[in-house]
Amino acid sequence: MSRALAEVYERLGRELGLPVSPVGRVFYEIYTKHPEIELYNEDGSHSSAAGTYVAALCHFVTLTGEDPAGLAYHGALGESEAAVLKELVYGIIAGLG
Repeated sequence: MSRALAEVYERLGRELGLPVSPVGRVFYEIYTKHPEIELYNEDGSHSSAAGTYVAALCHFVTLTGEDPAGLAYHGALGESEAAVLKELVYGIIAGLG
C-alpha cells in the first residue's frame, strides 16, 4: 500500500472517528527492516501465511489495544515465527501512536 493511500485511510478514520488498522504501514516497516520475513507469496502481490498473520495481528491490536504476545493461535506458522511477528507488529503500532 502506498504511503499516500495509507494517509487517506487515516485521515478518513479521524474524520469519521473510526479506528484504522495500519496494515500497510506495518507491512512497509517489516518489509524494509526485516527482508528475511516473507510477507508475500511468489507472485509478489498476495500475502503469504506470515503476511496474512501480520494483517490479522494489526486488526487485533487496533481493535483491542492489547499486546498480542499472549495469543495462542499462530495459524500455519511455527510458534517462534509467530512470536517474532507479534512482537514486531505490536512495537510498530505502538510507535505510530
